[in-house]
Amino acid sequence: SNQMFRFAIRSTLLRSVGMVTPGRSLSSSKNVALLFPGQGAQKPGMGKSLLEKYEPASSYYEKASSILGYDLAQLCTEGSAAELNKTSKCQPALYVTCYVDYLRILEENPELVSRIFALAGLSLGELSALCAAGVYTFEDGLQLVKTRAESMQDRCSSVDGGMLVSIGLSQPRVQAILQEVNTSLPEDQHCSLGSIMGERNFVISGLVETLKEVQGKLKEEGANASSGDDGTARVVTKVLNVDGPFHSVFMKDSVPLLKEAVKKSTWRTPLIPVFSNVDGRMHFDIGSLQQNAVYQLEYPALWKHSIQKMVHHGVTEFYEMGVSAGVGRQLSSVIKREVEGGTLPSEVAVHVL
Repeated sequence: SNQMFRFAIRSTLLRSVGMVTPGRSLSSSKNVALLFPGQGAQKPGMGKSLLEKYEPASSYYEKASSILGYDLAQLCTEGSAAELNKTSKCQPALYVTCYVDYLRILEENPELVSRIFALAGLSLGELSALCAAGVYTFEDGLQLVKTRAESMQDRCSSVDGGMLVSIGLSQPRVQAILQEVNTSLPEDQHCSLGSIMGERNFVISGLVETLKEVQGKLKEEGANASSGDDGTARVVTKVLNVDGPFHSVFMKDSVPLLKEAVKKSTWRTPLIPVFSNVDGRMHFDIGSLQQNAVYQLEYPALWKHSIQKMVHHGVTEFYEMGVSAGVGRQLSSVIKREVEGGTLPSEVAVHVL
């Protein structure tokens, strides 16, 4: 049964992880990290192949539908992009699809289990990673995601904000532009770095009007930058497929609601270390994991730092959950860009199962 399978995964993970403690050097065979994408990776039709080909999937989608109060399988497989892009719908859809895909991957590739060094997820994906590490049950995790998504949706409705990707410029240059734009704005309307994805890959959070100004200045800076002084080849900017300024001061009001929900849920020590967005470091203790999962709402996601630390610990193989199930390649493409740009070692590879 599915319950038995989950128990088997749990005991295999326990055996393979053994008594891993922070600072202990791990055997070179532990060179795998599993990654869970965040909002923006959703795509219409996601989960369809899982529901068709992986028998346990339907029971998870059914459980989810009863918790959420709507048919999640129908939303994922038949819902429009507009419906799926809503924060309140998109986060539960990604959490369920990527978690079920994770179960499928472990069931179909049991030899992978003993090689897993750590888990990480971008933004919402951190909550998926915590569930995968056995920190809370699938159901408890979904309740947290529901609370998180609904409170963030409320914030999105009250503020006309979004997120903008900037690729190519260095962090000091991007921050100088933000500072320049912010000088004419009240502090509670400042745009800021929402995610540090790579060496020259950033996501900026702010009000839509402010982001238009930022985008113009980034393009201008890119056109003026000679590749000699900053090594900048090309500046790419892109408005992200999200409906709010996440990981910023604009999300402050969502923090108490998620904090309360976390207090009410049962958390256990992870079977595998989980890297947190807030500090880009791996954690084992429940207190830190809880605090980080809550406060990442208003702090930048330090994705680059998490990946660099994993590589420093010997991880050379990254697997992104959800891709085979029709979710977008959000994190694989970021890592590939870093390898190609020479900021990650050439032996680092990204795989899909």
